Amino acid sequence: AYDGYIETRWDSEVALTGDMWWQLDLGRIETFKTIDAETSPAGLTIELSADGNQWRPMDPAAARHEARFIRLRPAPAAPTQEPWRIFEVTVRP
Repeated sequence: AYDGYIETRWDSEVALTGDMWWQLDLGRIETFKTIDAETSPAGLTIELSADGNQWRPMDPAAARHEARFIRLRPAPAAPTQEPWRIFEVTVRP
């Protein structure tokens, strides 16, 4: 999901639930403008962390963000038997 190829994806392989999450470790604290993510179903919550323990919601109004870890959570949705899929995540400097 973080490889630059929309043809590849991460797949939960089980029905989507509200407690699922997917985490990306950037390797060090990075400064960036935004995060784009292609998911199915669409919609998600993005959380940021410097240490992987303390998380904060990403503020879409902020001009810049700093984080080492990025965590995606599916947006609350109607129950489904479909898996959660993340096709691509792009961190934009």
